[in-house]
Amino acid sequence: MKSISAVCQDIVAAEYRRQRKRDIQAKVDKAQQTEDKAEQTGDRDDTPDPLDEIREFSFASKQQADAVRTEFSEHLDYDDDKRMTDVHFAEGTPGEVVKELERRSED
Repeated sequence: MKSISAVCQDIVAAEYRRQRKRDIQAKVDKAQQTEDKAEQTGDRDDTPDPLDEIREFSFASKQQADAVRTEFSEHLDYDDDKRMTDVHFAEGTPGEVVKELERRSED
């Protein structure tokens, strides 16, 4: 039998996951709408698509990784380990952010 505090923690964790999933889906939907609009107007650019799965970007130093974590904190995957130089980004991360991360991780 679970204690009341354990049940409360489970409820809070489930709500957090539900909200996070909703937020990610909203970002994906917005990116899709932007892409559809660009196709209709012919303004298609070479911005990568939003991430459809968790992706890891490696950086040369911990300082670079921490700077990226700070700047793009809203797109970090909840499993990202701040002790490492590899940074994990959640699915739904916008294409513009992906392009910038790819550029920075190559440097």
